[in-house]
Amino acid sequence: MTVPYFKNLTIDKIKAGFTAGDFSSEELTQAYLDNIKVDKTNSFISINENAIKEAKEADKKIK
Repeated sequence: MTVPYFKNLTIDKIKAGFTAGDFSSEELTQAYLDNIKVDKTNSFISINENAIKEAKEADKKIK
C-alpha cells in the first residue's frame, strides 16, 4: 500500500489511518524515506538506519 498523501497528514489523521487500517507504521515510514531519497534540498543530515525495523516493531505493538 502506498501513502501518496502523507505530506498532508496531521497527527490526528495518522492516528485515524492507523486505527482504520489505511496504512501501517512501516508503510508511512517507507513513504517518508522514499521522499527523502528524492528530496532536492539536501535538508536531511542523517536518517535512522533502523527506521523500518522500528516501524515494524511499532506495528506489532499497535495490533
